[in-house]
Amino acid sequence: MHSEQLTSLKGIEDCINLKSLNLSSNNLSGSISISHSLISSINLSFNQITTLNLSTSILNELILSNNNITSLQFLNNLDVLHKLDISDNNIRDDQNLLCIANSKNLQSLVIQGNPICSSNGFINKLIN
Repeated sequence: MHSEQLTSLKGIEDCINLKSLNLSSNNLSGSISISHSLISSINLSFNQITTLNLSTSILNELILSNNNITSLQFLNNLDVLHKLDISDNNIRDDQNLLCIANSKNLQSLVIQGNPICSSNGFINKLIN
């Protein structure tokens, strides 16, 4: 459903066997909620999303680049996440770095293009 000008996720809950979801380059905005136990990969890049609420136990890839996300609190429930792309968002607060640091299975992180990247000691806060 890439580049379909979608503005909502209405009906997605009916796709009970969905394992991968690509909703990049749509018109999704504001707060987005996805509750799907079988999804392992989600791409929501190039939308206008500000907040994300996820309820999935096996998500291992999450691509959120080029949105307007300000908080990474949703990461606290993603225990098996391996790949995270949050580049070119609006992440400013140091508390968000704790959410990333607590993602113990994370193997790949793309975070450039966020205001927090230009803060003093950014890398040290992320790895310590």
